[in-house]
Amino acid sequence: MKKLFLLAAFSVLFISTSIIAQQKRVITLNEAIELALENNYQLKQAENNLDLAEYRITSEKADFLPGISS
Repeated sequence: MKKLFLLAAFSVLFISTSIIAQQKRVITLNEAIELALENNYQLKQAENNLDLAEYRITSEKADFLPGISS
């Protein structure tokens, strides 16, 4: 019984300190949208795919240029 009481007391103490330690952050809708766009992995992947496609286009165009050999 004593162990159960101590366990309950420590649990309440631990949970209450973690709740108190959490700070609430109030953000505007624009900030929320900006955070979502910054952390959107699909958007980052799409941007990387676009960069890769642009690199491939440049590379393919370079293949049509005349080469110089010695």
